[in-house]
This record gives sequence, C-alpha cells and structure tokens, in this order.
Amino acid sequence: MSNGAKILLVEDDRENCLILKEVLTNWGHLVTDVYSGEEALQAVSREPFDAVLSDIRMAKVDGLQVLREAKRAQPET
Repeated sequence: MSNGAKILLVEDDRENCLILKEVLTNWGHLVTDVYSGEEALQAVSREPFDAVLSDIRMAKVDGLQVLREAKRAQPET
C-alpha cells in the first residue's frame, strides 16, 4: 500500500505520460493515467483523487476544463 498521493495524470502524449507516471510512481504515489480530457472527466466522476496533474492543451476537453470538473466533483482534490 502506498503512502503517497492518489494522482490522476492527464497527458495526451503517451510517451510523456509514461515517463511522468514512472517518476511519480517511483516517488511513492499511486498514479492513474489517462490520455485525453474526456477520459479524465470519466475518471473524476468515478473516484476521488488527491491531486490532478494535467496537460493544458488537449483536443476537445482541455486541461482547465478537467481541473474545474475535478474540483466540482471532489472539492477536496
């Protein structure tokens, strides 16, 4: 069981996402990674996260929309 934060990682560049996930996991965090804003919105509606780390520029649903929805869905995020 990890003592780190439960983080939602939102990055549409898969290589960047894998690198960031590896770093955060090595630091002891539990990371859920998704590759689009749409996937991120589904994730925040299903479960709470301690933090959301998101790319800002993405197609259709951008990172700011993801962050606003995460805060609305789970104010403690």
